[in-house]
Amino acid sequence: MIHIQQAGDVFVNNINFFNIYDVQNDIVSYKIKYSLFFIYQSQNVIIDNFLIENCNFLQNIQGGISIENVVSADIKNGKFINNNSAKGMVGGILVINIEQLQIKNTQFIKNTQEIYGSISCSISFYVYITDCDFEENTILNSHGTVINLQRGYQNNILNNNIINNYSHQSGGGVWASQIYQLIVSGNKIQKNYAFYYAGAIFYDTITNLSLDHNIFENNIATRIGGSIFFMNIREIKIEYDEYIQNYTPMSGGSILLQQCNKTEIISTKFNNNWAEDWGGALSALSCLEILLQNCFFLNNYSGYSGGAIMSNNGLNIIIKNNLFQLNSALISGGALDLWINEQNVLESNVFINNFAPYGGAVYGLHSDILKSFNNTFIGNIADEGGCYKIQFWQSLLFQNDSFIKNTSNGYGGMMYAQSIESITFLFSEISNNNGSHKGGGLYLQDLKDFVLNHTKIQGNYLKNVKNFVEIGGGAYLKDINTIQICNSLIQHNYSCLLGGGLYFIGSIQILIQDSLFVNNTVYYEEVSSLEQKEANQVLSKGGAIFLEISEDQRDQMELRILNNQFSQNKASSGTSIFILQENNAKLLDLKNFCNISISQDIGDVGLIRYLGEKFEDEILKKIQITDVFDNNLIVNDQKLVVVGYLTNELKLSEKSLLFELCQQGSFLENGGQNQCGKCHEAGVCPGGYKLNYPQKGYWRESVSEFNYIKCDKEIDSCLGKDECKQGYEGVLCQSCNYEQLYKRTLQGKCENFEINLNDDNNNNKNEMITETSILNEDENCYCVFDGSFRKQISNQVQKQENQKSLVNEVLETEQTKIEEVQFQVHQ
Repeated sequence: MIHIQQAGDVFVNNINFFNIYDVQNDIVSYKIKYSLFFIYQSQNVIIDNFLIENCNFLQNIQGGISIENVVSADIKNGKFINNNSAKGMVGGILVINIEQLQIKNTQFIKNTQEIYGSISCSISFYVYITDCDFEENTILNSHGTVINLQRGYQNNILNNNIINNYSHQSGGGVWASQIYQLIVSGNKIQKNYAFYYAGAIFYDTITNLSLDHNIFENNIATRIGGSIFFMNIREIKIEYDEYIQNYTPMSGGSILLQQCNKTEIISTKFNNNWAEDWGGALSALSCLEILLQNCFFLNNYSGYSGGAIMSNNGLNIIIKNNLFQLNSALISGGALDLWINEQNVLESNVFINNFAPYGGAVYGLHSDILKSFNNTFIGNIADEGGCYKIQFWQSLLFQNDSFIKNTSNGYGGMMYAQSIESITFLFSEISNNNGSHKGGGLYLQDLKDFVLNHTKIQGNYLKNVKNFVEIGGGAYLKDINTIQICNSLIQHNYSCLLGGGLYFIGSIQILIQDSLFVNNTVYYEEVSSLEQKEANQVLSKGGAIFLEISEDQRDQMELRILNNQFSQNKASSGTSIFILQENNAKLLDLKNFCNISISQDIGDVGLIRYLGEKFEDEILKKIQITDVFDNNLIVNDQKLVVVGYLTNELKLSEKSLLFELCQQGSFLENGGQNQCGKCHEAGVCPGGYKLNYPQKGYWRESVSEFNYIKCDKEIDSCLGKDECKQGYEGVLCQSCNYEQLYKRTLQGKCENFEINLNDDNNNNKNEMITETSILNEDENCYCVFDGSFRKQISNQVQKQENQKSLVNEVLETEQTKIEEVQFQVHQ
């Protein structure tokens, strides 16, 4: 309609285009060659206060305003409303080859175009698109519904509203490519939709990209990048943005980065974003360097992995001083999924209440290095690895980290780690985490090296007590070549069955030094005496430490336990330490086991217990407990180190060294066999650790004997249960208890001589008192006669004693002969 060419300065004001359309029945047909307003090869162009509304453009027509080969253009205060370029190219403004372009305070509402978008600018030096409104626009066959930028030097998109626009391909709002510097600031970008990539913005091949103070909300892409897809960007800096409720059914709920060199995302909020595949808020693929700092990731969700962030095939990932809270993933990595990255650094982050079945907070696979400093993990939940599930890495370092109240419904309340070269914890805290089955705090398997130094493992527990299969309340450590635990505190951990504090199996070298083990427990019912024990009690083992040497272990285990303190630990067997060496396993090499203090432990059998190959003497010689006090062992409080089986301990099977107890009515004199015997017909076998004893009328030589002898002569004196009637003792309860002043009477009964003597003495004393009372007027005479009376009474008493003693000696001599003959016959 208007064509200006080779002009100097051009100023256009108050121009309006209404209802320009194409009618296909040829009644009316406006054949517009380029656009409504075309300016070509001019200097400075100003277009102010214009309106283009309800126009319909033909095929291959560049509708609206076209500017080409000019020095500068300033377009402002315009309106593009309800125009249709479905058969044309651009529905708004097309600019080609310009030094400086500014489009300001212009509205683009309900326009439809075939390609290039509401604004298309290529080959530019400086571009400013500011304070514009883009609402409900549609692009049918290209990228970038409202802004399309190509081959520019410095382009700026500032303080615009980009709302509810649609792209049938990619970039529901903006598409940019081959720009040296692109600045996107202060924009509100909401409810945009792309059928393929990037619901809001798609940038490709940008040298320097900066985003700040933008709001991205409710944008959707049906492939990847709910709001943003950045590809081949050299440097990206995102600051103070907000990403809210963006969605993609694939990867990158808000942002997807691919093959970007350096990315910094600082002080940005990601809330309620959703990806059905990877990275609920952010996905990074093959990016060299990423820094995430001072950001908030709240309630983001992934339908596969990385509820907040997924990083794959990255070089250097730094995540620093961020908050990750209430993020979740359907499969793995409630907050983070770190996959095939070279170096990953986590520093001063807080992870709270994130969830995924594998790795409640972090999932890591096939990567090299993780360095974690000063992070806090609280209340994260998983089926395996409440905080971490991590596999096939080179090395993990955790320093000054805190892991508190995390939960696993399976292995590893805090961490599940497998197939790692080395894991090191320094000055860290693993507290009050809980799991099921194995590893209330840590579950570590197939490691080369594990180091725990100046670290607390405390208050961790295994919660499923019904099946009694829980192992390793603080940590479950399996098939780790070298373990060093030094200067650490292991306390208040709980497991139902084995290893309340630590459980070791399949290790080659273990060093535990200068550490404190306090109040670690396995399931144990405290009682005041052995008689209160039940035969079906839970036979828990290793209150602080359970160590198993498996027959599958290829190399001999070397064990060093030096300068450690154990206190208030509890277990049925091995209150502090239980060592189990399976049959056919290579013998334990006990290098050092010295300077051990054990106090206030509670249990049944042994502060330290060993079951395995028969080298008891070597074990006993090398175990040096230097300080022992206030321990309470119910079965035998004198035997602090127990090697082998005790009475009534029945092996579970021929191959297993673990045991149960003989039940009531049976016994096993020499423990460690495969079958309990039937109780003696004259005995009582209560089962469990309770001692067997004879029935009434039977006697045995000692409490350790299992053969009972009938008390033929003095059947009433044998009360059973290794007790004689009062006044009786000795073989078959046939001797009188002389120490308690019981003597044999002429009738052959044992009676207490002291009682009879006291009766005679009382009568004599009454007579003496009567005589002396007559003489109490003269004190001197009283003393003389009182002395003679006392002497006379004493002589009478002594005479009676001598007579009785003579009779008893004769009877006792005869009785002793009878007992000796009976005992010999018994033998």
